[in-house]
Amino acid sequence: MDFPDETISYIYDPQSNKALLFEKRGDGIVFLDISTWVHVKVEVIADKMSVYVEDMNIPTFVVDNLKRDSKKGGISLFSTFGQVYFSDVSIREIESFNAPKQRDTEKMISPNYLTKWQISEPFAKDSVNFISQVDSLFDYREKFKTVTADMDGLLNISRFYDDMDKTVALTCNIVSDSDKDVKLNFDYADHLVILLNSEVLFDGGMNFRPPLEKGMEGRVFVDDEQTVLNLSKGPNKLIFVLSGDNRQKYNWGCVAKLENLDGISIE
Repeated sequence: MDFPDETISYIYDPQSNKALLFEKRGDGIVFLDISTWVHVKVEVIADKMSVYVEDMNIPTFVVDNLKRDSKKGGISLFSTFGQVYFSDVSIREIESFNAPKQRDTEKMISPNYLTKWQISEPFAKDSVNFISQVDSLFDYREKFKTVTADMDGLLNISRFYDDMDKTVALTCNIVSDSDKDVKLNFDYADHLVILLNSEVLFDGGMNFRPPLEKGMEGRVFVDDEQTVLNLSKGPNKLIFVLSGDNRQKYNWGCVAKLENLDGISIE
């Protein structure tokens, strides 16, 4: 049973994939018939999406920054909650609108965030010998490409690759004016290994069941994890070995920032 803050709750039977909805009213409850038509409108302008349910004038929710790049394709209608019917579907182009200005990631967030990375092609991670496996990737640096995090600092790997069962290596150089320690705040999905100058600093995974404090979605927040970077004077190679999980659709990414940039630059 689920009792969210809203008045409508439900009892779900996973074996039959059916749900019984009820609403709290006064001192009792009223069972609801879910076999009813619902009017929905989705409006997409540039990278902003507004979703309207029943009220076609006020959006139910708005997504200000769609995480996937624009490309041509088809429209798919489906439900993850059992059998549904679709009727009177129409698609039309919005002829004129004021396109939002191009967002500049570096101006939207603190410069402490690590936003520029070199990313490898996806590979099948060897759980035993992955360090030597990652080292061998750097013999083919021409296969790496430069990627930039989103405006909130999140590096969404599913934006670049579709195979969620694979692993990628992300690298950047942190240049320090002296030997010093600096805290790195970060978070990730689904499994992450952090190496600094070939030394493993962190090795952890969500294992499909994220920690309770992260919620069922396994959301990524930059202050959830911390480690200390023991920087040497000069360039330091930071590597994130990040694995996805095809069961967690599109949940493949990371976010990271340094506690301070005193005497530090990021390449």
